[in-house]
Amino acid sequence: MQDIHIVYPFEQMLQRAERYEQAFAENEAVTVVDWGCSYKQEQGYIVLEWTNEVDPTFLHQLDADTDVLDYCVYTVPSEETRSVTLVPLEQTRTHVA
Repeated sequence: MQDIHIVYPFEQMLQRAERYEQAFAENEAVTVVDWGCSYKQEQGYIVLEWTNEVDPTFLHQLDADTDVLDYCVYTVPSEETRSVTLVPLEQTRTHVA
């Protein structure tokens, strides 16, 4: 599963989010997960989630769209990955005499 975090000028965020919801309404592989405004720079953001990998054609469209300020694609950890217990760093060190 992959998510993509897309940054737009705040004024365009709601319109873009609605457009994505309509465009992907029939596509079960893509979901509009969240949208809102960043705190520091007050930019709009939209988070989309793909059940597999983000479609490369969609990424090319974002690259070509001059209104897209930035975007980030990341893999969502699976349940197996999330359930891994982390070992404290001091327990992993080996002392050599």
